[in-house]
Amino acid sequence: MKPIILPRGYLSWSAMTLWEKSPARFEKEYFAGGDRLDTKYLKFGKSFAQYVEELCDLEKELGSREAAAQAVVSKHGLDSKAHDIFLRLPMYETSEQEITVDVEGVPVLSYLDSSQLNPVLFKEYKTGKHPWDRAKVQKHGQLPFYATILHALTGTMPEYCDLVWIQTKEAEQENKEGFYSGEDRKIEFTGEMKEFRRVFQPIEVERMRKRIRKNAEEISAAYELFRKNLDI
Repeated sequence: MKPIILPRGYLSWSAMTLWEKSPARFEKEYFAGGDRLDTKYLKFGKSFAQYVEELCDLEKELGSREAAAQAVVSKHGLDSKAHDIFLRLPMYETSEQEITVDVEGVPVLSYLDSSQLNPVLFKEYKTGKHPWDRAKVQKHGQLPFYATILHALTGTMPEYCDLVWIQTKEAEQENKEGFYSGEDRKIEFTGEMKEFRRVFQPIEVERMRKRIRKNAEEISAAYELFRKNLDI
């Protein structure tokens, strides 16, 4: 196979789906170093990933989910709904597991929200106000993408994964003196959480391997052309 040359040296789920959605936007972000889309919702999702990583580490250190949850809430100034979510959140032994692996000659990098390797299982967390349901979970390509990289890493395909939706909303009131409006509104937990199981089939992994290779080849060709044009 022809060598793959990628702008960051690897392919991720977010990069692959951005390329599929808008090659022009991909080239601006990944080739030309333009600003990346970073809304308050994306920022909240990143913060939640940090909270969960700290929660996982502290539970091991302190020996108690209650103590770990209280520590995270206190550190970040969160409320009682966040504390309740942390107490109820289903987790495996490792949070934010970094995986770098070769898939069809393509270097792939991913961070799994919560995972274990014996047996091979993982959970994906989603925050946001828009509800998830079984049909939406079934169609979400990120899950078979992760199943594919785990298969490449371990030689074993996960039988299933779980997607956990943690509902959020925009805060209506900042304090007794003022109110949020528009983009100034902060994001907060509602306290609602739902978990959906996604079962994998071997054909999905095969299809995803081909999808990864196809997109990597297209990105590599476009990147090669971009670099040649810079030399002109």
